[in-house]
Amino acid sequence: MENLGSYLDQLHGRAARDNLSEELIQKIIDEDISGELRKKVLEEYFGHGPLEVFFRDPAITEILVNGPSEIWVERNGRLEKTDAAFLAASSLERYSRRLLLGAGRRVDRKNPFADARLADGSRLCVAIEPAVRNGMHLAIRKFQKERHSLDALEKSGSISAKARHQLEEFVRSGKNIFVCGGTGSGKTTLLNALASLVPPNERILTLEDITELQIAHPHVVQLEARPPNTEGEGEIDIRSLLCRALRMRPDRLIVGECRGREALDLLQALNTGHRGSMGTIHANSAREALSRLEVLSLMEAKNLNPESIRQYIASAVQVIVYLERKNGARAVQSMHEVRGVQDGIYLLKSCEL
Repeated sequence: MENLGSYLDQLHGRAARDNLSEELIQKIIDEDISGELRKKVLEEYFGHGPLEVFFRDPAITEILVNGPSEIWVERNGRLEKTDAAFLAASSLERYSRRLLLGAGRRVDRKNPFADARLADGSRLCVAIEPAVRNGMHLAIRKFQKERHSLDALEKSGSISAKARHQLEEFVRSGKNIFVCGGTGSGKTTLLNALASLVPPNERILTLEDITELQIAHPHVVQLEARPPNTEGEGEIDIRSLLCRALRMRPDRLIVGECRGREALDLLQALNTGHRGSMGTIHANSAREALSRLEVLSLMEAKNLNPESIRQYIASAVQVIVYLERKNGARAVQSMHEVRGVQDGIYLLKSCEL
């Protein structure tokens, strides 16, 4: 293993020094190595190395790398540690930087975090020192080729038949819906299913930091944010995307995750005619989701008081769906209609599940 790691380091150095093409690098490998070892080297140099087997396993949804010799996966909703390992820290670093380069991203000590979308649609997050201890860490959320429908979610037990029918009616009638829950609770999956119910004669615009939504609909325009370059220029944030989206004749807006100053702009859009729009927000209940929208809006609307913001939110958001993951299973735990504000408190009507 050590010899193989040394060989890869030397090959990488030679490729960088002589500006070798991928075709020539593969020819060199073919001449130097054969058999199973050749396959391993090719996977390490051009593919996903020790992670290759996890990318092929449809039961695995997350790949978490806490250094070259500590790799975890989420399989069927449960985390488990694997025996897989990179040859060395240099192998992990080379792999990570290659993925980032392919997506036009980079990390360094000044900018120790980077998010990217891989060629297959998977989402990558890279963290290095000094933001994280003990070298380079990766978190990969695999792209799911299967497009979930409410029917599939009902069959899997994630949603009841009654809740499904109510959500179908909410989408058809143009209710603005927010899906809330913790990380990995299935918010994006449910959002995909709901958006796929939008009538085919309507135009959907999606806004995301990293494109994840896979909406089964004939007219979808996907807008993606972009971080600043190494000179601090070229950033496109969700707020900027929202401003542009409103000029692109959307019937419905879908925000992958509302988590910043764009919240107030989104509420304004929802209050001025974009019925049937949707989004997700991190929160552990319907009331917490509404409170979080308040906080995010007040970050920008410093001239408005909380009471005015609450009225604004109550008129913009009609339905809150709360998801939770328990013992690896993701399911709708509650659903509420927002009926206004009274004495500073949101009036919520609980829907039967």
